[in-house]
Amino acid sequence: MNFESHPPDSTPDASFREEAAPPEPSSAMGSTSVRGSTSAMGSTPAADPTPATAPMGWARLVSIVHRPGATFEAVARRPQPWIPIVALALLVGVGSALIAHISGPEQMEMMLHSKWGERLANDPDFDQKLDDARHPSVAGRVTSGLSGAVGVVFMVAVTSFFYWLMCLVLGGRQGFQRTLDVVALGSWIGSGVGFAATLPLILAKGSVMSVGYSLAPLLALFGGDADPQGFGYRLLQSFTNGFAIWQLVLMAIGFAIVHQMGRGRGWVAALVPWLIGSALSLWIASLTM
Repeated sequence: MNFESHPPDSTPDASFREEAAPPEPSSAMGSTSVRGSTSAMGSTPAADPTPATAPMGWARLVSIVHRPGATFEAVARRPQPWIPIVALALLVGVGSALIAHISGPEQMEMMLHSKWGERLANDPDFDQKLDDARHPSVAGRVTSGLSGAVGVVFMVAVTSFFYWLMCLVLGGRQGFQRTLDVVALGSWIGSGVGFAATLPLILAKGSVMSVGYSLAPLLALFGGDADPQGFGYRLLQSFTNGFAIWQLVLMAIGFAIVHQMGRGRGWVAALVPWLIGSALSLWIASLTM
């Protein structure tokens, strides 16, 4: 009988051993797996670089009080300027509607003592208009509230533009949206919380002009002119208001963190436009008195 010899590598046992041996993972599969795991691990910071403990959303309205640094670091990562703007508009709008029977007549009486006073005094309907202002209708209160809300939003938007330009001059690295968020959060304290804190005093005293957390009321103690329409009173009311100073400090911190330009330039970016704006408002008011 003629038996053919088989090569060692073609025997059934050898074939079985080759088939049973687990395939060695290729470099392509290994690299894909490594890249996939690395990509999955690295995708979380890329998609959401904000730490879990960073203040987000409406919580920033509270954290700006006790955690301003962490709040502005979150703004640098993810700006949300619409939150403080909406909250500020709602607060000022509701507050303006509540005090419409006080602010309206006070503004009309202030205008009566201004350069346009003679024209108002000769208006035969002035007394009726003053009485309507003292007893506003629901529509009148709504109009007053809307005017206050729109006015404060316009103020935040315009001042943010000038603050942004100042930051760019000083080497700021961020755009307008983050600057708007910083100014809006600062205004939430200065114009929002400050306004809410004065509402009980306004309602109790029946006056808006003579109420405020500043050094202006101390003028009467030292024999100065305590008239709310006087220049000295308005000067102290503008430059020594506690909530306005708080807002200034917050914006200085925010500009330094968001624009990455250091504390010194952050203070310059906040202080210079604030001083210029306050001086201009005083000058314009003096022209009408």
